[in-house]
Amino acid sequence: GSSFAVPADAVLWDAERDRWQSVGASVRAISKVTFDYSKYFSSKWHHGRSISMADVVYSIAQGYELAYDRNKSRIEVAIGITSRPFLETFRGFRIIDDSHLEVYVDYWHFEENLIAGYASPTSLSMPWEVLAAMDELVFEQRRAAYSATAASRFNVPWLSLVMERDARLVE
Repeated sequence: GSSFAVPADAVLWDAERDRWQSVGASVRAISKVTFDYSKYFSSKWHHGRSISMADVVYSIAQGYELAYDRNKSRIEVAIGITSRPFLETFRGFRIIDDSHLEVYVDYWHFEENLIAGYASPTSLSMPWEVLAAMDELVFEQRRAAYSATAASRFNVPWLSLVMERDARLVE
């Protein structure tokens, strides 16, 4: 497909400055996908809290942190290196309202569902607070790792919330 201008107020996570940064003028993308999370957001997590846009945006920022934050990518080398080529195709994110997110990406396929699958920025697999607690455990306390390679390298457990020991660490 051909490219089009990304709205200047779309944002990307800046892992160096730890903040969302406007993409500004002159950024172009090949595809735009609008995600409607209203059905997700009308349901609740396992602990009764509503799923919200905060869960979406934390998870997106977390992906950029793992790939581009110098200290974090030094710890989780395998995750950082493998996710960068994928993240580099994302041109911007734009929150439209409480439940809609636009994603601008340099990816095209004749099957629109494949574009949507590619552009999906998060699996919404757990609350942002749990992700933040896991980040704290892995990067600040250094008591666990996200990957088998980092776990082996730093002699800490490979974090799995299925394991009672790891779930208690996160708790």
